[in-house]
Order: sequence, then structure tokens, then C-alpha cells
Amino acid sequence: MCVILVKEPGVKVPSEVLEACHTANNDGFGVAWLDGDVVRTKRLLTKQGDHKKKIKRFTIDDIIELSDSLINMRAVYHYRWSTHGRVVTENCHPFPVGKN
Repeated sequence: MCVILVKEPGVKVPSEVLEACHTANNDGFGVAWLDGDVVRTKRLLTKQGDHKKKIKRFTIDDIIELSDSLINMRAVYHYRWSTHGRVVTENCHPFPVGKN
């Protein structure tokens, strides 16, 4: 089962929590945050997938650094556990639905 964290502005997610989520669900990581009125997203592959392209894998340190940069933002974190579908960035949430 995937892990989802919701973070309010001004709240720092403890690195121990991020590490526990990363250890339990390391098939991919995604985050969405509200930057003013704009929703921004980033999806990261954290494990070697079954893709042919060489994609930079992100470590827990990369995720902690990203999380620290979002301290003043409302954000949703998603740690993927691949129960179906390939282990590729495109299968990491969040992903766009529609043109907006």
C-alpha cells in the first residue's frame, strides 16, 4: 500500500518520518505543493526500475532537501509501492488529470 503524507505550511516533516516512508515504499516518490495559486508537482524515481533509459535515482537525502525547501508550502507527499505497473517515473503520483 502506498503512503501519503499531508503537510501544512510552516510544518517540517521530520527526517525520521521521511526515511521510514522511503524505506517502506521506495518504488517512487511524488510531491505536489501549492505555490500561490499554482499547483506544482515533482515525481522522482527512487529505485532502479524496469525502464531502458538511464534516469537519476533520488536518495532519501534528496527527498529531505526537497522537503526542507517546501517548509512554507502546503504539500502532499506520495511514496509508491508498485503493486502493478512498471517502476517508472510516469507511474509515480501525483500526475496531471486534464489540461489544468
